[in-house]
Amino acid sequence: MSVRLKLALYLLVLFSVSITSSILTFKLEAYGDKKLEWVIHTHDVITNSEKLLSSLKDAETGQRGFLLTHNVSYLQPYYMGESEARNILEYLYQLTRNNKDQQAALDHLSEVMQLKFDELKETIELAQNNQQAQALVIVREDKGKAYMDDLRKDLTQFINIELILLEKRKGDYKENRSKLVTFIKLQMVFLAFLAIATLFFMKRNLFDPLHLLLSSTKKMQQGEKLDIADIVEQNEMGNLLSAFFKMNEIVHEKTEALTYKAHHDELTGLK
Repeated sequence: MSVRLKLALYLLVLFSVSITSSILTFKLEAYGDKKLEWVIHTHDVITNSEKLLSSLKDAETGQRGFLLTHNVSYLQPYYMGESEARNILEYLYQLTRNNKDQQAALDHLSEVMQLKFDELKETIELAQNNQQAQALVIVREDKGKAYMDDLRKDLTQFINIELILLEKRKGDYKENRSKLVTFIKLQMVFLAFLAIATLFFMKRNLFDPLHLLLSSTKKMQQGEKLDIADIVEQNEMGNLLSAFFKMNEIVHEKTEALTYKAHHDELTGLK
């Protein structure tokens, strides 16, 4: 095999290994990004679930304040809390659209939340119509408190499920990162091996022949006769080639001697 062909094949192997390693690294990184997106997604669900409970508390606080003081400024947190709670609930529906169990939990939570808002709205309207006593009677029935207790229970269960998912997704993400780091380390070891192999290949097929050529050229410049041992490698194949070359020289010399004797007088040396 020629040196040119060897070099072409070696470069082809290096190029193939580099492309394959790059593709695998890219795929692992992309897979890790997806895992990280799910971790962030779960954090978002948990955060908004906590905001939902806070919005419900704000709405209830505004209702209580208005009933006790009849000050309309308390209606602002009530309306803001109600609006924010509905928006967050809709957002949670979107975030968990691929989770049927969580969607069912949100359906139940939505029903209880609507009952809570109906109770808040009814008491506020009674107070606005100067029926403060009747509004307070509804409050004392503790239906609103029962609704809030159910909402807290539902949201706590909802968040706990997401926390379990969060730990699982964190584990998947860490496992993927560990695989990526291990793969990069293996790549570094393999690249170091390739670097050593490349140096050996270049020395064996380029630097050593050049060194041999230069040393042979110097001998020619100095008027020295070159021997086959000067232009072959010092190994088993080189020894075999050298022996074959010397055998060829001997055969050639003997053939010339016999040819000379066959065509010349042995005594006078004349043809």
